[in-house]
Amino acid sequence: MLKYLNYFLILLFFGSLMSCVANRKYQEEVSAKAKAQQEASQAQQTAAQAQEELELAQSEIQKIEKELLELDKDYTLVKTRYDQQEKLNKDLQVLYDKVLAVNEKLTQEAAGKSRQLTEEITRKQEEIRRKEEEIQRKENEIQRREGDMADLKNRMSQERDEIERLKKDLNDKNTNINNLEGDKSALEKSLKAREDKVAALESSLASREKRVKELEDAIASRDAKAKALKDKLSQALLGFESSDLSVEQRNGKVYVSLSQNLLFATGSSRLDAKGASAISKLAEVLNKNNQINILVEGHTDSDGEEKMNWELSTKRSLSIVDQLIKNKVVSSRITAAGRGEHIPIASNDTDAGKAKNRRTEIILSPQLDEIMNILKN
Repeated sequence: MLKYLNYFLILLFFGSLMSCVANRKYQEEVSAKAKAQQEASQAQQTAAQAQEELELAQSEIQKIEKELLELDKDYTLVKTRYDQQEKLNKDLQVLYDKVLAVNEKLTQEAAGKSRQLTEEITRKQEEIRRKEEEIQRKENEIQRREGDMADLKNRMSQERDEIERLKKDLNDKNTNINNLEGDKSALEKSLKAREDKVAALESSLASREKRVKELEDAIASRDAKAKALKDKLSQALLGFESSDLSVEQRNGKVYVSLSQNLLFATGSSRLDAKGASAISKLAEVLNKNNQINILVEGHTDSDGEEKMNWELSTKRSLSIVDQLIKNKVVSSRITAAGRGEHIPIASNDTDAGKAKNRRTEIILSPQLDEIMNILKN
C-alpha cells in the first residue's frame, strides 16, 4: 500500500513540474513575439528617418551645385571684363605714346593729358585689383564648399550603409512581421476606402471649381457688355452738356443720370424737346441691345411736401418710359419708379446740391440668365 502511495506522489510531482515548464515556455514565446514586433516598429521608424535625412542631404547638394554654377558664371563675367580692361589699358598706353610725340607747342597740354591718362590707368588697375581679389574670394568660397560637399557625400555614404543595415534587420524580422499580415490587410482596406472617399471629394471640388470659372467668365462677359454699352451711350449723347448728363458703369450696370434742366421745366413732369431728343438717342442704342433691362427712377430735392415729391418723381419716370416706348423700346424691358426726395446724391442744404438731386436716373442691367443658370446647376 505504501509503495502505491509513493508512485502516486511521484506522478503528481512530475505532472506539476511539466505544467510549470509548459507555462513558462508559453510566456517566453509571448514576450519574444512582443519584443520582435517592437523591434520591427523601431526599425521602420529608423528607416523612415534615414530616408528623410537622405532627401534633405540630396536637396542641399542640389542647392550647392546651383550656387557653384552661379559662381562659375560670375567668374566668367569678371574674367571677360578683365580681358576687356587689359585691351583698354593697351589702347590707352598707345594713346599716351602718341601724345608724347606731339609738337613742342602742345607739350604743356600733352603733359596735363598724360597725367589724366595716368590717373585713369591707376584707377582702372585698382579696379582690376579689387576684382581679382573678389575672384580670389569666390575661388576660396568654391574650395570651401567643395570641402563641405565632400563631407556631405561622406555622411551620405555612412547613412546609406546604415540604411542597408536597417534593411537587413528588417529582412531578418520579416518572419515575425508576417504574423501581422491579417491586420495589415484590414488596414489596407481601410486606407483604400479613405482613398476612394478622397477621390470623390477631389472630383466634387474639380466640378465646383469649373462652375466658379464659368461664373467668373459670365460675370466678366457681363461687365464687358456693360462697358461697351456705356461707351455707345456716351458717344450717342456726346452733344449734350456734361453738367446735365453723366454715364457711369458700376457693379456690372450702366447708370445714365439726366438733370431736371435737360428734361423738365421746374415742377413739371412734361418732357421738353431737348429732353425728348436725349431720350430718343438713348432709345436708338437700347434698341440695338435687346438683352438689357431698363429701370427708370425719378428723383427730387427736399423742397415741398413729401407726397408731392413722390408724385412728381413718379410722373417724370413715366414720361421717360412713354418716350422710350414711342421710340420702339419694348415695354416689357422697362420698369418705372419714383424715389421722391429719399435717395439724394448731394446735400439739400445748398442750391447746387438740390440741383444735383433733381434728376432722372436710367439704370441699364444686362440680363443675368446665364449667371443664374450656372448658380442653379
